[in-house]
Parts: sequence; structure tokens; C-alpha cells
Amino acid sequence: MNNPWEQKKPLTVMQVRSILQNNLAGLSVQSISMFGEGWDNTTWLVNENFVFRLPKHKEAASLIVNEMRVLVHLPNVAVNVPKPIYQCTEPKGFPYPFYGHSLVPGKTADKSRLSDVDRLQLAVSIARFLKTLHAFPIEQAEKLGIVYDRISRVAIKERVDAVKQRLSYLVDQHVIESATPFMAQYQRYIDLKIPEEWVLAHGGFYARHLVLDDNKHLTGVIDWGDSELIHPAVDLAIVYQFLPSESHQTFWQEYGEVSETTKIIAKLRAIYSAVTMAWYAHQVADKSLVLES
Repeated sequence: MNNPWEQKKPLTVMQVRSILQNNLAGLSVQSISMFGEGWDNTTWLVNENFVFRLPKHKEAASLIVNEMRVLVHLPNVAVNVPKPIYQCTEPKGFPYPFYGHSLVPGKTADKSRLSDVDRLQLAVSIARFLKTLHAFPIEQAEKLGIVYDRISRVAIKERVDAVKQRLSYLVDQHVIESATPFMAQYQRYIDLKIPEEWVLAHGGFYARHLVLDDNKHLTGVIDWGDSELIHPAVDLAIVYQFLPSESHQTFWQEYGEVSETTKIIAKLRAIYSAVTMAWYAHQVADKSLVLES
């Protein structure tokens, strides 16, 4: 594959139907359609009320296994999350584990055409969600087999080259005017010492994984494959990537104050996330995600 999200042999509806029927005797498939596709998985809507997530490659399979582990034990976080109903860890006729959950109703934030006012009113609910999630006991997470950050998400130096290359692409494609202000931030903090701090984090917390209702209130959070014990700044990047600056004080009042170092790391992570999503979205012609990024 040229890119990690490209699938050599994309699944067809008939193939997915066969995979489900061969592995889930208790499921009667009345209808099936493709529901979405991302970097790691394809998702399929079955019988209008179940969503099945099928990994596209080996690395994504490990994320699905991790996702099932986390979601089964996740406490009440005041929003809807995917709860595994059908789990298939050793499927027949398909190389990777997969699972199915009840549909989380609503529309993802990147497709919701949000105004600054809409984003402002989301600050408190996002802060409450993260505060609850990040309070999950570390000892309990360890006992469940949830691992510590496997890919060093807050390592700044290790991501400079990737950010630079992806920014160059975005400039060449006229998505952004200049890479300079973003690279300047990275260069400014290239030697920042990262303090050790761990929480159970979502790990991929950005607009595509926030589900809103018709009134644009937060009602769900999806795609938990990256959820691990991680520095809280990885999730807190949402403050700088998604929320208007006028809402930041409100967010911190609800979530709780953090160190200035954590805020800097969150800002750098916000840049990395936005750049990566824009780079990906432009190549797969996902207009709503390009605009959000």
C-alpha cells in the first residue's frame, strides 16, 4: 500500500454479509450498507440499527481488540459510546477480529456545519466528558490489560519530520497558505521536557469522533481504538483544535486547571492532529474533514 488507509481489496456488501453470516449465527442480516470508512476500518450499517467495524489492515486489528477491551469496561461517561454486542475475535473467512454495536445516533461534528456559537456551547459538555474519563483509576485500567502509550503520542521531536512533510503537501495543494507559523511552534518547543503523567484517554479525540444531536449538543463519542493510558494533553488538544478561544476559560473551569506545560503539549498535539487529518482528508476527497481540519 502507498498509504496506510488504502485497502488492496476493498470489501463488497456481499462479502461483508457473508462474513457476518458465517461468524454470527444469532444475527439475521436483513439489510446492509457501507456506513463509513476511515484510516483503519470500514464500518457497515446492518438492519438499520447495528454498526460493524471491520479492520482494513493488521495494525488496525490490534486497535479493534483494544477498543473492545476498553468499551466493555468503560464507566458511565454521560454520553453514548459504542457497546460491543457482537464480538468475533477469531473469525472464519476474514483475517481480523471485528465487532458490532448498536448505532450511536446523531451526526459527527465535522459534518454538522458548526458555527463559533455552536462550538462555544459544546465546551462544558466536552470538558465534563474528559474530566470523567480521565478520572478512571489507573490501577483498574492496568488490571484490564489497557497498556501505556505504545506510540509515544507526545514525543515532539519524533513528529517534526512528519508534520513538515504533511504541511508541505498542504501548501502544494493550496489547502493552506504557509507552513511557517505551524513549524515555528514546533521549533520553539522542540526540546520541551515532557512530564510523566497518565490518564485513561480516548486517544483520537477530534471532530470526526464527536457525535451531536439535531440541536448540536454532544450525545456520543465513537472510535475508541486509540484509547490507552496516555498523557492527558493528547485529549486536551481538542481545546485548541476545536473550541474557539473565548470558550477556553469555561473549559478549564469545568475540567480543572492544568499546567502551562500540558497546555503547550496540547497545542502542539492539536497542530499535529489537524495537519494529519487535513493531509489524509484531502487525499481521500473528504471535503467536510478538510474544512474542519
